[in-house]
Amino acid sequence: MKEKIINIIQSVPYITFAAFGVILFTIITREGMTYDNFLKLVDIIIWPAIVLSALIFFREVFTYMFFSMEEFNFFGARGKLRNVQEVIRGKARELYDSDKREEEILNIKAEFEKKLEEKGIDAQEWKKLAREMLDEYKKLNEDYKKLGGEKVEIQKQINALLNQIGELQKQLIIDKSQ
Repeated sequence: MKEKIINIIQSVPYITFAAFGVILFTIITREGMTYDNFLKLVDIIIWPAIVLSALIFFREVFTYMFFSMEEFNFFGARGKLRNVQEVIRGKARELYDSDKREEEILNIKAEFEKKLEEKGIDAQEWKKLAREMLDEYKKLNEDYKKLGGEKVEIQKQINALLNQIGELQKQLIIDKSQ
């Protein structure tokens, strides 16, 4: 499957050129184009076609040239490019680590189920209980988050009341001194 997708992607430039040729041929035959008009059309199309064909046929060279740059300056916007090999290694390491974690989880799960079977305990019951506990945890976590937000609001109200008390104390001290 992967090879078919790669083959399809690699054939895209050739399909593009074929489609371009068919479109050009259709325009020429429908319009009954004269030789002068054909030359004008070719004059318009030739440079984009050359650039496109160069990009397609030398894509490995352009890719290497682009990704080997360390810095760029594009209309005053400056930046640094990360090393492609480091990015690829980082992503590969992340995928490897996630696969390894999944494998470890599956091993632990299989080991746990095996221990349950050895003790004669129904694994389905434990799974059901674990799901119920997880659902309860999610509810409690949501409640905790709500309470955290309410706590912040109550703290703000307390601070406002403390400020008011402080102002009242200042007024009381001023009144006593007069």
